[in-house]
Amino acid sequence: MKPFYLLGLISCFFATFLLAGEIRVAQTVPAAGAANVNPDLEEILIVFSAPVKQNSWSFVETDAGRFPETAGDPYFKDNRTCVLPVILEPEMTYSLGINSATRKGFKSAADETIAVTPYLLTFSTGPAGGEENAAPPRRESAAPQSKSAGVPETMIFQRANEPKEGAFSLLIPRGWQTEGGILRVDPTAQGGPSQSVAAKLDFAVKKDRQGSVMARWLPDVLYFDSRRSPAGQMGLFPPGSNYMGMPVYYLMPAQQFLSQIVFPYAHPRATGIKILEQRSLPELSQKYRQRQKALIPQLDFSYDAAILTVSYQEDGVAYKEKLFTVIENWGQAGAGMWGNKETFFIRAPGNEFERWEAVFSLMQNSVVINSQWLAGEIRGQMQRAGIVAQTMQEIQRIDREIVEHRQKTNAEIHNDMFLTLTNQEEYVNPYTNQVEIGSNQWQYRWVNESGEVVYTNREDYNPNQDVNLNRSDFKKTPVRKRFPQ
Repeated sequence: MKPFYLLGLISCFFATFLLAGEIRVAQTVPAAGAANVNPDLEEILIVFSAPVKQNSWSFVETDAGRFPETAGDPYFKDNRTCVLPVILEPEMTYSLGINSATRKGFKSAADETIAVTPYLLTFSTGPAGGEENAAPPRRESAAPQSKSAGVPETMIFQRANEPKEGAFSLLIPRGWQTEGGILRVDPTAQGGPSQSVAAKLDFAVKKDRQGSVMARWLPDVLYFDSRRSPAGQMGLFPPGSNYMGMPVYYLMPAQQFLSQIVFPYAHPRATGIKILEQRSLPELSQKYRQRQKALIPQLDFSYDAAILTVSYQEDGVAYKEKLFTVIENWGQAGAGMWGNKETFFIRAPGNEFERWEAVFSLMQNSVVINSQWLAGEIRGQMQRAGIVAQTMQEIQRIDREIVEHRQKTNAEIHNDMFLTLTNQEEYVNPYTNQVEIGSNQWQYRWVNESGEVVYTNREDYNPNQDVNLNRSDFKKTPVRKRFPQ
């Protein structure tokens, strides 16, 4: 049997910050519920929250109004925008469904098993000759022509290595600090071997020493619910004790874990704590379960993912923070074992939080795993778990599954945590010719041979002429061309 711990390894670095979820209708023209729409309107536009297949669709008749007469087949302007040519009549109520419970033609471009969430579009037209009250949606250009509010005019990003073992690297703003990294648990000090098989990550990226603007990843920890064991039923191992290196806590939902375990641990000096939002993520929980079944089909784990948004005071500063975790319940096979996965938070002063979301998003998309470290870690986990029969073929299979999972997950990211749909763009690195995900919050992007990146809104700024950088190898990175042109 493959070691359970490989599941943690696969998710530890790649899905962090990513919140996969449903694909939704993000915008329509006319807008849902619009009145007095110009009957001369010739096209209905549907804009989706993520790329969809461009050879399949489902427009459904409903009882909420007349289905519009069509003037041709639907077509796609791009992988997020579908156009339905129509002929409308004055003073008429129209309604059409975009997918339904049984008709699911609109599907994810990355995974055909993911259908767009059904959506009902209803609107009414005005008298003949009226003014249209809705304009086509303005799709963000690849290089915006104006600076987003609050984003610094120019930002320089440098690639930083995980400092302990070189497990991965990521882009961070120049002048920011990293703290922590990969850690190993001593089983003799922990009271047992349970936390010692897999590498753990406690890593922060901070704008300054106090972490006024900060992203922090927290370690995956295995816990033990003694109610599932005969010893626990006999009164042994009460909550707060230790069993084979695992803290004894009763299994709890993700929202409770964030508020009662994670936040107090990360911010012991916080005061004036207010919960602004608690939200479960059932779609993401289901995706974790699907991934686990693909890796270890004979086991039946369950998952619970959640986001917690809070405000609080710490050292005289008012902060806003978002926290995320996934709770993994090992079920009957684990006999009471459960744990947290991919637990992290982002924070900034309350009045600055939104301005930094694009930076947090850019950092997470820049993560590059050290493949040599990954191969060594998998070998080490197999040995520490007493599994020595697996070979390099197994390592390559796991590495391939990681890449495939990330490709699918990236296509499904929505902006529950970050503005990832509207604030990112694909660029072509002029040195490697590889496509890279970057931010479109600035008009211009430059990269050098070392992988450092500069974003700026200044047309006259050239990093090769910046005496503070002392580099002459920066090149502009063009936006990846879309086809057909």
